[in-house]
Amino acid sequence: HLVELIRARKVPEALELVQEELASLCEDSEELLSELESALALLAFDPPADLAADPAARPPPAGASETPEAIRGLWSAEQRHRTASRLNAAILAAQGLDKEPKLLFLLKMLVWAQEQLSEHASFPRIHDLVAAVPAHSGS
Repeated sequence: HLVELIRARKVPEALELVQEELASLCEDSEELLSELESALALLAFDPPADLAADPAARPPPAGASETPEAIRGLWSAEQRHRTASRLNAAILAAQGLDKEPKLLFLLKMLVWAQEQLSEHASFPRIHDLVAAVPAHSGS
């Protein structure tokens, strides 16, 4: 969410998010603090034209230059997903909740249980976890 706010040049909202929610989560984690600092570095650069959320939302900061390659990677969808996952895990940990989403845990348990059961019996397995349609081992 932070990178999306920065990409849309919603600087006051981005800084508010950092101050009110994210900064305290990073106090105990050097890794998260480093990622937060990297994300905030994006404020100094224009988003690449192909990634700008809304080029007319706000003009880039005075003196902003082309984004260096090391910073450009932070705009990528993969990096945004990785950062969001780490921040979500930190938020859950700070609230005393599991770091892993329940659904992911349940899917892993299903796969494990099927493996264990397959050693002792033949049964309709769920191969496609998205469709969740049981199929016999032979099909």
